[in-house]
Amino acid sequence: MNYKICVIGDPGDLLPYRMAGVEAFAPESAQALEQLLDRLAHRGYGVIYLMENWAARIPQALQRYEKEFTPAIIPLPGSGKNLGIGSQRLQAMVEMAIGINILQTGD
Repeated sequence: MNYKICVIGDPGDLLPYRMAGVEAFAPESAQALEQLLDRLAHRGYGVIYLMENWAARIPQALQRYEKEFTPAIIPLPGSGKNLGIGSQRLQAMVEMAIGINILQTGD
């Protein structure tokens, strides 16, 4: 099966992705974002890049998708402050996959 890729974020963050030919969406609210994720999940999107500032608004919805094969929802830093959500999720996924967090830093 061929999966599609898209990115979700604020309009100002999406321009480079659109210029590269990636489908991009700018939701108006957290509720609209959750509905958008559900729609995309059922329309063949295998990878959804989600700006961290939006990911922070819907933690429960992201947890629902963690156990699903598709879509893979990957948080990305946007033009604002890096919230660290993407690196935290990556560390959690690595630990779940191999039993130890090999990415952990000495913080």
